[in-house]
Amino acid sequence: RAGATTKWPWGDEFEPGWANFADGGGPSWQGDRTVPVGMLPPNAWGLHDMLGNAGEMLFDCFSIGYEEAPTDGSARTVPGAGRVRGLGRVGRKDENGECVFRVARGGCWAFDAVTSSIRGLIARGHHGSVYGIRVARDMQGDLDDSGEDADGT
Repeated sequence: RAGATTKWPWGDEFEPGWANFADGGGPSWQGDRTVPVGMLPPNAWGLHDMLGNAGEMLFDCFSIGYEEAPTDGSARTVPGAGRVRGLGRVGRKDENGECVFRVARGGCWAFDAVTSSIRGLIARGHHGSVYGIRVARDMQGDLDDSGEDADGT
């Protein structure tokens, strides 16, 4: 939400043209397909398409709730408890020890608008035109094991 405490980064009311959702009510392409990044206004931190367009698969293992979730901003790497109708137990790992279900955030062009707080789940390895990943970089620089920048700053 880029520091906002509202439902969406731009406020508590959905504003057509701020995100690419099926019910977005914006330009003719909204709700029809993904669009190039940067076509819609950025959030307060200058990031585009954090809601709508393509849902983002996270590294976090999916869990129904937030019990035992990390509080330090790191990814949840242990499967959570709970069951989802049609999918069974969500806290499963595959033969390689990887979580079967990951968290998806942000909604996508094919679904109605979701708020910033909504989490979905996606099977690891699933692909299609509604999900993707966001390549991110730590803007504080590379950190060593102590949490300090590798260059000592």
